[in-house]
Amino acid sequence: MVDPAGIEPAPHACQGRRTAIITINLNIMENNHFKKTITSHELMAQERTILANERNTLAYIRTGFSAFLLGIGLIKLFEHEAVFVISGWGANILGLIFIVLGLVYYPIRKRKIKSY
Repeated sequence: MVDPAGIEPAPHACQGRRTAIITINLNIMENNHFKKTITSHELMAQERTILANERNTLAYIRTGFSAFLLGIGLIKLFEHEAVFVISGWGANILGLIFIVLGLVYYPIRKRKIKSY
């Protein structure tokens, strides 16, 4: 469309991009790269989930060690007060439970993630 002064307006900036995107998408579908792209995204998602599982396991172990050390500290610092000694033993047991749960559930969750 030409305005009265005889100047043609510049084409819209997005027009060229849209055709390029459509062309690229058609080329991907034609060359069967679309399935490979989905597969690679699934693999990356699986790897992210495995890494999250490892972080979760390390958090369980870290919490367990912290509780265990808290228990040892309570027992050693307050040897003559029964409430703190009992609390210390409870923290020790809780810490060991966290460590064992983290170590036992890690391979179970990893197998489950890999099965998807």
